[in-house]
Amino acid sequence: EINLESAASFGVLSQTSITNTGPTSITGDIGTAGTSIIGFPPGVYTGTEFIGGQTTNALSDATSTYNDLVGLSGGTILTGDLGGTSLPPGTYSFSTSAAITGILTLAGTGSASDAWYFQIGTSLITAAGSGVVISGGALACNVYWAVGTSATLGAGSSFSGNILAGASITMNTAAVLNGGAFALEATVTMDTNVVNVQ
Repeated sequence: EINLESAASFGVLSQTSITNTGPTSITGDIGTAGTSIIGFPPGVYTGTEFIGGQTTNALSDATSTYNDLVGLSGGTILTGDLGGTSLPPGTYSFSTSAAITGILTLAGTGSASDAWYFQIGTSLITAAGSGVVISGGALACNVYWAVGTSATLGAGSSFSGNILAGASITMNTAAVLNGGAFALEATVTMDTNVVNVQ
């Protein structure tokens, strides 16, 4: 079973820094191993702010989760754009980049333990107004995206699951994340976003 251990309470966790513009709202903790969290306020969070060495355990656990995801075998091979598709629970693997234009439906079976694991070799980019929708009683806390380089969420998009990016995460204006943003080697950049820890 994949889980985030001590990182599970974080809405945003970064190796280097967090930069926010506008009235971002995070339900959960925020933290960086660096020294810089900019833009809170006007951004707000319901949990605790962690700086520097306070994040060591959480970043270690998030990195372990990423490695566990990358190490999963037997995934269904996918390429290109996931928009307009419906995927049952399972492991899905992209050798390079993945995109979402339009709506991706994660079609649950009626079980709260349904899980989706995405292995993306390089980048993940979602288009403006795109969405990741979960159906069938499944939970966003059981959706994980291991992104080899950087993840970018399009303006006004809605995304479900925990993003574990090898480099940076950028959330464009008014993007909503139901899950957590974990930038394991770089920054998280935000602009008037909503992050709801699941």
